[in-house]
Amino acid sequence: MSVNYVVYNDKGSICRTGVCSVGDVYLQAGLDESAIMCEANDLLQYVEGGAVKMKQPLGVVWSSLQVLANGVDEIVLDGLPIPCTVYVDGEAVEVLDGNFEFSTEDIGSYNVKVDHPKYLIEEWRVEANEV
Repeated sequence: MSVNYVVYNDKGSICRTGVCSVGDVYLQAGLDESAIMCEANDLLQYVEGGAVKMKQPLGVVWSSLQVLANGVDEIVLDGLPIPCTVYVDGEAVEVLDGNFEFSTEDIGSYNVKVDHPKYLIEEWRVEANEV
């Protein structure tokens, strides 16, 4: 008999899903992973305590989506989960205090994304403008 399975890591992120025989479910997990019999959507759900749960909106607030490109002016994304990772144009920045401060000397647009296991992925476009 085939069943759906979910493989997740210790942070609760769903790593992969699939179908296999009942006896092979726990063989699907790799190092530092666990597997359970169920269906899940990695964009909308995470695993906590062996149960699939729905991700929630972040509920964060930007002070602004525009910053002067002078290396001094700063905008803040407040209310982040502690700890979390914020990605700026794909580059990871660890945030340990719930606030992400952004400043730059380079004019342009920046893609800022927060991807946390318990929350829906959110992305913003930040504009760094000429002084």
